[in-house]
Amino acid sequence: EMERIKQRSFLFYLCQNYVKDEANFEFLDTWLADWTQKHLVIIGASGQGKSALVANWISKLLQDKNKNFDVVYHFVGNGGSDGDQHHITRVLIEEISELVNASNDGESYNKDKFERLLGEVSHSGRKILIVLDAINQIIDVDDAKQLRWIPAIPENVKVLYTSTPDDYVIEMFKARGYPMMELK
Repeated sequence: EMERIKQRSFLFYLCQNYVKDEANFEFLDTWLADWTQKHLVIIGASGQGKSALVANWISKLLQDKNKNFDVVYHFVGNGGSDGDQHHITRVLIEEISELVNASNDGESYNKDKFERLLGEVSHSGRKILIVLDAINQIIDVDDAKQLRWIPAIPENVKVLYTSTPDDYVIEMFKARGYPMMELK
């Protein structure tokens, strides 16, 4: 619960004094509407507004009572959050488990459990958008920036990442062919 409070507080903080750029929101809305496009990476220099853009877009989505999907978000390394891949995996598993009423049966919080949980989401017909902001700030222990800890993304699940353009994690996104939106 403390992690949720930190994340919500950071989201709220980023939504203060934001000047909306309609073109960026339209781009994200168009990407979100096509559930065959599972990944998107927003890139931009530090301080350019990636986190603020994503936070305000998430806030808009969360207020939409007619949306047919759930939103799970995590601001890596921000709001006092731990930037370790194991911590982030655990947080995502707990958030998604709560959404789909899956039990946490004492099983380890690892990639296998994460993958099974996403499979349950896909088979249930639910849709989930996962947002991982500032993925470049993940602590690179156990080759975390190679992103092997993130399972294959099934149908009905989308993942939006943000990163600086000069981080090693961008090479992983390029190697996987993930589309990128460069924030101007």
